[in-house]
Amino acid sequence: MYQAIYRLSVGFPLPMCYFTFNELDRAQKKAHQAMAAKCGYKRNSSLAMLFGHTQLGGASFFHLYNLQGFGQISYFLKRWRSPKASPGKMLWIAVSWL
Repeated sequence: MYQAIYRLSVGFPLPMCYFTFNELDRAQKKAHQAMAAKCGYKRNSSLAMLFGHTQLGGASFFHLYNLQGFGQISYFLKRWRSPKASPGKMLWIAVSWL
């Protein structure tokens, strides 16, 4: 449920947003605690442990701040590689002025 539904639905609009780390941390804390309990972890266990890899005993949860950053970089690269489209032209113009 976490990887297939929650991560995709919450992570979809994040590349177009500019939230700070603390804002996203507060937004995801209750959802991660509830999902951790459903995954078999203690409800009040450290959330930092859940972000670890499954081979190390974690749950492979992603921080929304990382999802936002990955999405912004992939969006930038997608637009950068299509300089004939309108958003690509604007990006090339902005970078050339910089």
